[in-house]
Amino acid sequence: MFPALKTRHRAAGMPHFPARAEVFLPVATSRAEITPEGSNYKLSATFCADCGAPFGLMDYFNIGKLVQHQEKQIIALQNDVTEIKSMLDRLLVVLNRKNSQ
Repeated sequence: MFPALKTRHRAAGMPHFPARAEVFLPVATSRAEITPEGSNYKLSATFCADCGAPFGLMDYFNIGKLVQHQEKQIIALQNDVTEIKSMLDRLLVVLNRKNSQ
């Protein structure tokens, strides 16, 4: 059923260690969003479609996408702050003119 694993001899008299073997079996899977009991976060779980055993967990959200979204929001806020600063500088100029008259 499985291919035979070859062993590598490290040196004479050393124990035999199996070579790294990767065997991929066709398995039907399903994914689901789960929330661990008592938590406020979600996980994305991969289950065996036949028996329902979970065999993989990942963060539910794509962290890279969240960081990119946050960067865009930070840039937008920086632009807003720059615009407000510019408006305040113009207001200060107008107030200084009125005070000098």
